Amino acid sequence: TSALFPQITFRSNVTNRDTKRDLGPIFPSYLFASHNVNNRLGIGFGFFSAAANKVDYPIDWEGRFFLTKAELRQFNFAPTVAYQVYEGLSIGISTVLTYADFEQANQLDLSALGFPQEGSLALDGKGLGVQVVAGLKAKLGSSLLLGAVYKSPMKITFDGNARFQVPDVLRP
Repeated sequence: TSALFPQITFRSNVTNRDTKRDLGPIFPSYLFASHNVNNRLGIGFGFFSAAANKVDYPIDWEGRFFLTKAELRQFNFAPTVAYQVYEGLSIGISTVLTYADFEQANQLDLSALGFPQEGSLALDGKGLGVQVVAGLKAKLGSSLLLGAVYKSPMKITFDGNARFQVPDVLRP
């Protein structure tokens, strides 16, 4: 595990005002374990998470109609098998199972509808994805290794909520 303390600054081209945010701490975690079953077969497991995918701005900053908050968290679990076909050639395959969740928010500009106040929108969701990763490692001579990796596309479909805060007259 690492500790990250990200900071971001947005400088406006219009007002020349800085909006600074401290977003930490964030703790990306990684854990990998492997075991040789015999001299040709190995198994392993990996856990890793994506981090630092977070922004949080005040609701009165000039980009508020685009974004006030966003966070994406991703946790990956990867059981793995590797096999040495012959000395100098190994193959491996893994299925990566991913759990992800997100939050996103922004303000809504209602002035075009004749309302002086702003509304807000908050989204959140959770989803699962699966990916296959296959690799090949070949020894070409005494000091040259060649590796190739294929990663299938991963699709994560999120299921979640949308919450609007708007004047009562605009509510369904």
